[in-house]
Amino acid sequence: MALWDISPHPIQSLNNEFGGEGHQIFQRPATADEPDVQNANFVFIDPPDKSHWAVIRQILINAPAKQAILVWLPVAANTNTTPPSEDRSSEDCRNESLSLPGVRVSKVRWALGGRTIGCQLVYRLNESASNALRAAVDCIVLAADWIDDAGPLGAAHYDP
Repeated sequence: MALWDISPHPIQSLNNEFGGEGHQIFQRPATADEPDVQNANFVFIDPPDKSHWAVIRQILINAPAKQAILVWLPVAANTNTTPPSEDRSSEDCRNESLSLPGVRVSKVRWALGGRTIGCQLVYRLNESASNALRAAVDCIVLAADWIDDAGPLGAAHYDP
């Protein structure tokens, strides 16, 4: 596996869980042309924001057919609306992802305000892994009590 994040705490968690097992863990943004991206069986990328979207899109486009990929992207708020809606760039990332072959998206919104109001997982996984990921997202939504049928918050939203 090849795993990327830029924040110290997630990197420590990744090292605690996967360090020393022959996996590659990087505390920096991934690039589309590096061998660790191209050769890993599983690629996980947690970028700090959507500014890396062009790189992630290129990784998804160039990935070998059977390579599993999971990318965490924030859902940012459009603070010009009340309550804040999802900003256009978050929507654009999701729509562009879904235009790529075999790519799926799961989105969870957990807040009405603030800079980050949710997240979306962009992934290309086999069917059983996709189903397991979706089940895990549902469990997190329930455990965190992010379900509010009366308002704009809700259970996870899944795209094809």
